[in-house]
Amino acid sequence: MSTRADIGLVVALAIGLVALGCTDDVTVEPPADTETGDGDGDGDGDGDGDPGDGDGDCPEGTLGCPCGPNDVCDASLACVEGTCDLASDPVCGDGVVEGDEQCDDGPTNSNTGACKLDCTAQTCGDGFVGPGEACDDGNEINDDACTNACGQPGCGDGILQDGEVCDDGNADNGDACLSSCLAASCGDLFVQVGVEDCDDGNEIETDACLPGCVAASCGDGVIWADVEACDDANPVDLDGCNANCQPTGSLIWEHSYDAGPSSCDYFYGVDVSAAGKIAAVGVLGKAPDPLSDCQIIVQVLEADGTVDWTSIPQTTGPNCDEGWAVDFDEQGNVWVAGHVYEPGREREQWIRKYDPVGNALWSRRFGSPASDYAYGLAVDSLGRGILVGAINSNETGYDISVQAISGNGAAVWSKLIHSGNADFALDVITEGQNIWVAGFLDVEGQNQNAWAARLDLAGNVEWSHAHNGVFSGMDRAGGIARAADGSLALAGFETGATNHDIWVRRLDAGGQELWTQTFDDEFLLWADRGQEVAIDGQGNIVAVGQHWTPGDQLNSFDAWMRKYDADGNIVWSESASGGADGEDVWFAVDMAANNEIIVAGAMTTQIGECTNAVLRRYNP
Repeated sequence: MSTRADIGLVVALAIGLVALGCTDDVTVEPPADTETGDGDGDGDGDGDGDPGDGDGDCPEGTLGCPCGPNDVCDASLACVEGTCDLASDPVCGDGVVEGDEQCDDGPTNSNTGACKLDCTAQTCGDGFVGPGEACDDGNEINDDACTNACGQPGCGDGILQDGEVCDDGNADNGDACLSSCLAASCGDLFVQVGVEDCDDGNEIETDACLPGCVAASCGDGVIWADVEACDDANPVDLDGCNANCQPTGSLIWEHSYDAGPSSCDYFYGVDVSAAGKIAAVGVLGKAPDPLSDCQIIVQVLEADGTVDWTSIPQTTGPNCDEGWAVDFDEQGNVWVAGHVYEPGREREQWIRKYDPVGNALWSRRFGSPASDYAYGLAVDSLGRGILVGAINSNETGYDISVQAISGNGAAVWSKLIHSGNADFALDVITEGQNIWVAGFLDVEGQNQNAWAARLDLAGNVEWSHAHNGVFSGMDRAGGIARAADGSLALAGFETGATNHDIWVRRLDAGGQELWTQTFDDEFLLWADRGQEVAIDGQGNIVAVGQHWTPGDQLNSFDAWMRKYDADGNIVWSESASGGADGEDVWFAVDMAANNEIIVAGAMTTQIGECTNAVLRRYNP
């Protein structure tokens, strides 16, 4: 386009020519458009300063026009030696990617390499086995000898091949397809999640995995070897095979303490805590002579029978001290009681409190100037120890003693119950606002009567119950227990036709007799004694003691235990021996929360040796 400056230039040129004498027959052309120039002097108008033809009339990129390294020639042209010229055909293998070549590695082009001989890139499906390919059959058939991913077919590639039942593309043996590409099934040794409980690869019915890949369990009707002793396929206790698949009344474990072959050792008392721990108390080195040396032993065990701690307190020595009763309080402290030798008056009531790990917190003694005994102990709802036994006086002989002792060992109150010359309390339990005591009273003309009473928390008697056997002989209640419904059980012995018979009685909450059972062993030769009693959560009663059985040395006492239902029917009985003629006895019994039975006493295990203190845990 012309500008005003251009017009002015034309006018000036015309005037000049007139001045020079030019005529009108001379044609003057306006200057040509110089847009093809770019002012860099190379004449190509690209402004890059590369050499041009200098005439400024050769369109950039066209055939024959100059070009530089940064110039682009028109389609089908190439910059050849500085001029846009017709491009020559690309040469595959010259190492230069030209034209429609995808690649060119020069002389290293290969049909098995990254760039093939036709300068195309190696790809799966081109029929050539290139880098990273295991095969290449040039087809899109996935289940033949070469997969569409150019891999050899195999289990785990996610492609179902001939000979494979399944292929889920993983190596997880817990799903429906195993890593071997076989379908999961019971017996393949792999547990199929959500389908099988177990898989041990066999059809054995007595191991942990039953046929059908179901885990063995109590109640499946099959006895699991080394785990279950029985399995009657029901959750019923006391039918021979209990709900825990152990025989009714069978032994779970035994713990014994032996202070030496000549030491007569006994556990006299036992208690089970709310946490399941077991405390036992007794005596080591017991001898008929009260002046002989014997010591109290206290042990606390875990539920499985392993010993937690042991204490053998040094009291007065060297004479005989005995521990008879033990009870846990709500804090897990252990209270123990018995009687210890006191020079000048033989025995004195003794009580001690331990913390849960066996540290003695305090010890106290109580009694009269004469010889006194403590046989029972229970912690009441106020956290006080209720200690029972007998206090001796010159005026009345032995009277039943019941006293409350505070948590720090101070005497709170003391009560005496008198009937005759020999009145003893042998056991005590507490619950809520009441205390129940059992023992015997000396009644004129009736010898000893078994006795029980309920007291309030101040020690006042609310009712009492007495039993005089048919022969008016030695009749005693050695233990008392309370059921959840408020009824009570007593166990002891009475004088029978030949000697003592075991005696078990159930009372209602008001102290009235509901039923009575006695046991007289078949040999009718010697004393049978009931010592203690406990009631489980179903109201069943377990009584323990000893009975006489004939032996090589004619002095064989065996430990006796019998379970009754709430109506007094016998559920099962056991007579236990330590393995040698001698004394075997259960002095105490308590129930664990699962109704398993803990008994305490002694067993003779070697002929000519004295007893070992023994604890046992039994199935219900």
